[in-house]
Formats: sequence, C-alpha cells, structure tokens
Amino acid sequence: MKNTETGSSCPVCGSLRSKVFYEVSDVPASCNILWASKDAAINCPKGHLRLAFCLVCTFITNAALEPEKNQYGFLYDNSLFYSPHFQNFAKEMATNLIQRYNLHNKTIVEVGCGKVDFLSLFCELGNNTGLRYNPAQSQGQTKDQNRTDSTDSIPSFDKLNESLKVDFVFSYHELEHLNYPKSFLIALRQMISNNSHTKFFFAVPNAQKSFEEGDYTDIIYEHVSYFTIPSLYSLFSRCGFNITEIVESENAIFDSIYINATPEKQKQPVFKLNSQSTASEIKDCINLFSTKSKRIIERHNNRIKRLLNKGKRLIMWGAGARGVTLLNILKDPRIEYAIDINPRKQGMYVPGTGQKIVEPNFLLKHQPDYIILANPAYENEIRQIISNLEIKTEFILI
Repeated sequence: MKNTETGSSCPVCGSLRSKVFYEVSDVPASCNILWASKDAAINCPKGHLRLAFCLVCTFITNAALEPEKNQYGFLYDNSLFYSPHFQNFAKEMATNLIQRYNLHNKTIVEVGCGKVDFLSLFCELGNNTGLRYNPAQSQGQTKDQNRTDSTDSIPSFDKLNESLKVDFVFSYHELEHLNYPKSFLIALRQMISNNSHTKFFFAVPNAQKSFEEGDYTDIIYEHVSYFTIPSLYSLFSRCGFNITEIVESENAIFDSIYINATPEKQKQPVFKLNSQSTASEIKDCINLFSTKSKRIIERHNNRIKRLLNKGKRLIMWGAGARGVTLLNILKDPRIEYAIDINPRKQGMYVPGTGQKIVEPNFLLKHQPDYIILANPAYENEIRQIISNLEIKTEFILI
C-alpha cells in the first residue's frame, strides 16, 4: 500500500487514516453511456481513479472523484437483463426473497439508477405493488424515457409519507454508484422511520473478492465505493439501521455482499460482527492488489498483442464495464469491434477507445480468429450463441 494519505476524512467513519493504494489516470467517467459516434466516444469525459483504504473501518473510495461526472440519464445503460443467464439469476433471487419475507400483496420500493428491473419480478411473482426510486433523478438528472414497465417512480423519499406503508426496500448493485452513500442512507432511514416494520435488502459487489483476485476490470469510475463486509456493516450501523444479517452471496458468478436490516431501534443489535480478523485479511489483499493486478494486466496484454502481431483477428464480447475497462487498458485499434446482446448498445461506440458495438450476427461476416470474453460469468451463454451461429473461433477468457 502506498504511504500516501488522502488528506481528507473517511466518508463513513470520519477517520483520517486512509491510504491510497491504486491509481489510474484518464479512465472513462462512464463505461455505460452510449455514444453515437467514434469521435464522441474517444473524447468522452474522463476522470482519475485514486482508491483509498480506510485503516479503521475498511471502507474503500475513489479519493479523486469529481461527483458531477457521475451521470445517469437516459443515455446510461448498464442493463444485464438481456442475458438469459442473468434473467435466471434475477428470477431465482426474487423468488427466494418473496418466500423469505412473505412478499405477497405488499408495497416494494426498488432503489436503482441504471437499467435495473428486479421490481417487475417482485410484482409479477408476488402480486406486489412496486415503486421505483432513482437517486439520480432526485439530483435533477434526466428521467429515463426508454423505460416501458408499468411500475411508478417516486421523485424523492419525501413521497414515502406516513400514509404509505412500505414493506420492503430492495437494491441490487446500486449503493456503490452513489456519490454520498452515507448521506443517502441517513435520508432513507429518516424518511422510512415511520415504517419500523420495513425490511431492507441491499446487495453490493464483494470488493474483497475482486481485490484478492487482482480483478482490475471491477475498478471503474462509476463505482464510487468498494464495500467489504466490515465497511458495509459500519456504514449501515452509523446510519441508524438495525442489521439482522450480512453475508457473502453463495453465487460464485455474481459475487456480492447481502445485507438485511430494519429501521427499528434496538437497545442491543440483533447481529454483531467480529471484524478484527477480517479487517487484517482485507488489508493484506489491498497491499498486494496493485502488484497482482499489474501482473495480470501484463499477462493479458502480452497474449493479446502477440496474437494481433501475428495478424489474428480479435473481437471483444461485452461492451459493459468489464469490456470497456479492458479495451481502455489495451488501447489497441486493431481490435475494431465489441459485441453486445443489448440492442440499445448496438451501433454505438465504446467510450475511450471508439470500437463500434455490434450484434452477435455480425460475426457471420467478420469471422474472428479469437473472441475475448470480458466476463467469464457468461461463458456458457456465449458459447451457445456461437454454436448456434456455426462459427469456428477460439476464446480468450479474461
């Protein structure tokens, strides 16, 4: 870990003991904003990553963040729901939560500012009433005009008044995007305080897993925060929530931390976390992350450059955060295209590097020698698509 202090206090616990451990300059400020031209994509807004680790609560944040660069208007599209693999995962999660919390004929609020849509599943499978809260809209950003579902949106938590009984608040991979997660949760806790029975379920990416594995593709500008179990516990506790459970997901593909909480005040917390040994493990993997990720990047770079130098045709599969991050690290114009099954992305261009985003059928005429799989979680799904197209190619797993 670099012996560099941030010069500012930790956004969660207020400690001045935060150290910078990873820095990258000029990354796209958004991996998921759609660009209609190559020039616009290449010249997209950029920012710096300067990840700082709090030695007290283990919270990790981008100390170089410029909040005004985080934009989530209708041009932002991080939807995973075009993937049958993710659809099955989402349906299974919604079904399990409906059973666990008896969510039938209840009022559910989903917090989400991308193209998340678990809410429709909750409404369909449990006959629930759904409300969607988009934190970006409450900050004056543009409403998504492309959403066609029938769920209502609420412009602010002020609408969650005493007359509205909210039974369940759900959020999947949203909290890490918010510029001020502590302020947001405090406001949420205050606005929902009249509904002491309300259950909260938040899922965030498991940052410890990423740092342990040296997974640099999970480090993007949109992610303001990187949560570990102790830091997520500390955040919710400091915001007045009573935590009932906090666990790592059992799904090895979509690594997450799940936290369950209520706004109900308790003299003694229902769930206590013994974080001393965990904090030590987190510090160890943080110390090694920069070296480990550089070694992995160098290995990926060398292999891909070697193939390109031999005249092989390579194409990236995935124009989401992982694919965009990898292309911006490679910075090789000989990779001309990126495939994505999201129809809104097709015909647009990759931020930072300008590859055109194409549909899978494009492979019928492009015939690449290798396909780079930006996210191995979708390997089986992608291999099935390639098989259906009857294309002979090889895969590079990142």
